[in-house]
Amino acid sequence: MNLGIKMSSGADNITLQCLIVPCGGLHSLPRDQVVQTVTVGRSQKVSVLEAAIQSRLGAPFNTIRLKIRQVYPNEAPMQAQDLISTFFNEQPRPDYFHVYLEKVLQEDYKISSGDITLIPQFKPVTCPVDENSPEFKLCIDDILRRIRNMGPVVDSNEAIRCEYISTILHTALSLLEGLIITPQMKITGEINTGRVDYAIKKILDDLLEEIICITEVDEAFNPDYKYVYGIVSTGTDWYFILHSTEGIYSTSRTEYQISLTEDALKDNTELRKNVKRVLEVIVGLLKNRAVGSEEPATKKRHVEEIIKKK
Repeated sequence: MNLGIKMSSGADNITLQCLIVPCGGLHSLPRDQVVQTVTVGRSQKVSVLEAAIQSRLGAPFNTIRLKIRQVYPNEAPMQAQDLISTFFNEQPRPDYFHVYLEKVLQEDYKISSGDITLIPQFKPVTCPVDENSPEFKLCIDDILRRIRNMGPVVDSNEAIRCEYISTILHTALSLLEGLIITPQMKITGEINTGRVDYAIKKILDDLLEEIICITEVDEAFNPDYKYVYGIVSTGTDWYFILHSTEGIYSTSRTEYQISLTEDALKDNTELRKNVKRVLEVIVGLLKNRAVGSEEPATKKRHVEEIIKKK
């Protein structure tokens, strides 16, 4: 049984025959939903194709992220941000399957220190931080105190690094309102389940909270458009990650660094400058996500604007 989904209109429309592999979280997918016939515009993104298919699968399958691959007339992986026209310039033969889909596996989203730089880059939102504010002065004093008491961050263990990271994160939250931070929080999602070092949450009301930033990227989206910021840090190196329905984006490897050495005890000029740069990104991202519209269309448009700034 073919299920038709019309996503666009006009001369650039093409109809794709899609085959879903019923494995993993899709193993119990009804037989009459394995084959889908989807009409999309060539000027639309692959993410539209994914959303169209998800919308027809129904619970619990409509929250499962799909890995999409072209199988006719050529074979190639199809990324969410790619245009359909990249793979199909004209209507392909209707008697072939054109695309196959399967559940995104955990390894498809695994990020390690060795390959994080392969992620597409984005330019993060920033918010000015006053060096003369009490919060900033306290942050610098606290970092200097930790360097004096614990030593510099050079091949330090994770516990020591977390001491410095915690200071900077708490400073960022003190410059904003309506946010809380939870250390060692367990995150459960469709793809990954695990404990993150810190989760920063927006208080919605007395009963509800929404995670807006975590120190590890995790897939926990529902069918509405979602995006969450992530921070990966060694204390000295800071990566900022945007994880959205569109895909994963990261800042560059060398852009945000803080030297936490004993030299700062003699002259803290560089320390202040680099802590300020990192804080301005953290505050900017948290403010952007905390006060942003909850409408999926607005979130999607906002993420696209951020990505274009890279």
